[in-house]
Amino acid sequence: MKIINPLTLLFLLSFVTAHAQVSFPKGTQSLNGSVYYYENSDKNSTKTTSYPSGTSYKNGQAAVSVEWGHFIKHNLSLNTGIYGNYVLSENSYSYWNNLNGGSQTSKNSNSTFEGLLGLGLTKYYPIGKSNFAFAIVTSIRGGMGRNFLRQNNSFGTDNKTTYNVFSGYVYVAPQLLYLITPKWSLTGTFGGVSYRYSKTFSLGNDDYEAARSRFFSSLGINSFSIGMAYFINH
Repeated sequence: MKIINPLTLLFLLSFVTAHAQVSFPKGTQSLNGSVYYYENSDKNSTKTTSYPSGTSYKNGQAAVSVEWGHFIKHNLSLNTGIYGNYVLSENSYSYWNNLNGGSQTSKNSNSTFEGLLGLGLTKYYPIGKSNFAFAIVTSIRGGMGRNFLRQNNSFGTDNKTTYNVFSGYVYVAPQLLYLITPKWSLTGTFGGVSYRYSKTFSLGNDDYEAARSRFFSSLGINSFSIGMAYFINH
């Protein structure tokens, strides 16, 4: 049985729902809260008599946000926010070691906790005369956090290292808004495009420093955000 993408389902419902058209007069303010989740993983194994091996990886991200919005136009909101972010990356590799006649596994994990401040714009496009609106969300975010790196293998080696990290994001995502009442709405996004730049540096005096950048794009139920918004003077 084919499962309908939630974004598609909400879009179809917009044609059978006919309350008041979504409209936000200039000067309207909003308080928004949301949670975000993303996960992507894969496993691959080769089973041969002489050299069995396997690899796996898992990437994930979870976030919470609180934003304050001010409508500078009837369909354009300027937002400032505070964000808590958790990023995880794990990978493992297992293979047969002929020297000891056993399987050896190497596993690495990299996790980051960070607090961010952000500024962005949200442009709304009402869908007909329904209580639905499509929106484009944009945001620039930056902040500090801690990075935890762990490396271990079947020989008993277990290395743990902690770093400071600075991160900056540029984020764009499609959003669907459902106006429950004139003052309350439900929002949802399924995917988006983001660019993340991070600089990791040591806590001690060893002058370790590493910079990384990543472009990320996804669209689907494995990457989603659900939130609520309360409107003031509306």
